[in-house]
Amino acid sequence: MSNFLPLGISVAASLLAAWVLAGFKLKQLYLVVPRLFAFSALTDKGTIIELQVFNRGRSSEEDVHIDLPPNISYELIAADLSNASIDGFAVVLPRIPPLSEASVIVLAETKIEPSASNIKISSRTTKGIVFKRVDEVLPNAGRFIAACLGAIALAGLMFSLPTLYTQYQLWRNNDQITALTKSGWSGLERYLGSDLKDNYRHGEFPFHFVSASADGKNLVLVFDIVNKTAMLAKITAYFQCPHGKKNALSCDGELKTKVSTINQPLDPLQSARLTVSADLSQLSNISEVFVEVSMQVDPDGRGELVWANFHPLKNEESLAILKLLKQAPQ
Repeated sequence: MSNFLPLGISVAASLLAAWVLAGFKLKQLYLVVPRLFAFSALTDKGTIIELQVFNRGRSSEEDVHIDLPPNISYELIAADLSNASIDGFAVVLPRIPPLSEASVIVLAETKIEPSASNIKISSRTTKGIVFKRVDEVLPNAGRFIAACLGAIALAGLMFSLPTLYTQYQLWRNNDQITALTKSGWSGLERYLGSDLKDNYRHGEFPFHFVSASADGKNLVLVFDIVNKTAMLAKITAYFQCPHGKKNALSCDGELKTKVSTINQPLDPLQSARLTVSADLSQLSNISEVFVEVSMQVDPDGRGELVWANFHPLKNEESLAILKLLKQAPQ
């Protein structure tokens, strides 16, 4: 599968490039006939025809013909191209530069009904499209495609920025992450990708493992939590098992929690020591057990919540206590 990925990317890039190139080379000759004037100071029998020609392509259109209703005599009244002319029943424009437009006003000797006008436009290399209103004229395809790709790229960038920022923080704090991971912590991305970390110096972490001990069959873990913000926080620490299939706990047994802390207030610029304990002896899969430690700043205002998980089996001190309790896997 991995061998096909570069090939797929190459094919997609080639198709995208071809699509963009085709958009820039596309012929875009348009005609708008906004009005047919039945009354004017020039005549009381004929019709004044207003013609607006648009070349939205990136190449010149040569020998442009605007075919008018046949069997009628026409007179060129005005044009913003000096070489515009009448040839039989057609207005002829020798050349229209790329990304430009031209206007022509023609006098027909008789009355022409808009529904029967059947005016067409063509050039040496393409047949154009006739619209009734200027706002119906299509934009330059190349610019439109470029704008779409830019919008997609911007949306993708905005969508991926949080992930990229978190990855940058992981790279920048690699030494700290390595040390914390070795001491039993996981889930550090939430903290490193948060605004809360701006209140801590580089390398600092709001949660600290202090000690492990035994109380009967219970594993006792002590943590310090530091609130370096200027706002009240609520802190929580408790043992838990992750959920496996069908939302069942994956530790395979009963987790007997003795001490935990839920939403304990912590004043600004203060620290607190939390103790959690549990009997893990009834669990057959103790490797899944962890302590979730969290802090929510400005909880009444629904402020930012960060957390991390502490794994007793991955910490040397707590692992030694579990072995003493004969609860660690041999």
